[in-house]
Amino acid sequence: MTRSMVEKIKNYQKENGTRQLLLSALKKLKNAFFFYNREIVGCISVTDLAFCAHPKIPVTIRAAELSDIPELKILTEGYKRRDFSQWIHDRYIFYIAQLQNTAERKDIPSISKKKELKNRSSSQNPSSGDTQTPPFDKNIVGYICICPSNKSKHTLISILKLKETDYWAVDAYIHPPYRGKGINAAIASTLLAHAKREGYRRGYGTILFKNNASRRSYSFIGEKEIGLFTSITIGGVTFHFLRRNKGYEEYFN
Repeated sequence: MTRSMVEKIKNYQKENGTRQLLLSALKKLKNAFFFYNREIVGCISVTDLAFCAHPKIPVTIRAAELSDIPELKILTEGYKRRDFSQWIHDRYIFYIAQLQNTAERKDIPSISKKKELKNRSSSQNPSSGDTQTPPFDKNIVGYICICPSNKSKHTLISILKLKETDYWAVDAYIHPPYRGKGINAAIASTLLAHAKREGYRRGYGTILFKNNASRRSYSFIGEKEIGLFTSITIGGVTFHFLRRNKGYEEYFN
C-alpha cells in the first residue's frame, strides 16, 4: 500500500469516522468479488443548445467556490463521497444552485443545524412544541460538475475514444425536496454555455439504468441515450459490455 493510499484512508477516517470507514471497506471487498451495474450512456451536443431553462423556484446559478465545500459535504452526506476540493482546484466546470427566496426553504441540511444537533446533549430532547428552525447557511440545493475527458478515469473514456473537445459529466445532484422543479436543467443551461465558450463540442456521461427521473431531465435538455454500459465483476475480474443504440453511430468517435 502506497503512502498516498494510507493518507487517503486516514483522511477518510478523520472525516467520516471509523464505522463508516469499515463499512466502506466491506462494500469495496464485496464489489471486488461480485458486482453488477447498468448505466445509460448519454451524449449532448454543446454546439446546438436548443433549450431554455426556467426553474419553478428562484435560484441563483453560480460557480462553486472553496467556501461552499462544507455545505456541499453536508448536502450529500450519506450518499457518496465527492472530491469537491479537487474539482475546484483543478478548475472543473462546477456550478451550484442557490436559493434566492428564504420562503422556498424546505428540508435543507445546513452546517448550523448539524452543529446544533451535535452540541445538544441526549438529555436535552426538544419538546413536541419546539418548532424553532436553526439558521441556514448558503441554501445550496444542487450542482453539476464536468471535466475534460482526459481528466476522467471512467472506463468509457477509452472505449468511446473521446477527444479533447469532449467533456465528461463528473457528477450531478439535486436535493430530493427540490427535484422536479427544473433546477437541474437551469444549472445545465449555464454549465453548457460555459463549456461552449471553452471550446467543447460534445458532452458525455452515464446515468444509472433505473434513475428514470434523471433520464427524463437530461432528455429535456437535449441529451441522447446512445448506449447501455454494463459492468460485471466476478471473483475480482471485471468485464465491461457496451451496447450501442441504433441510429446513434455518429456519437461514437
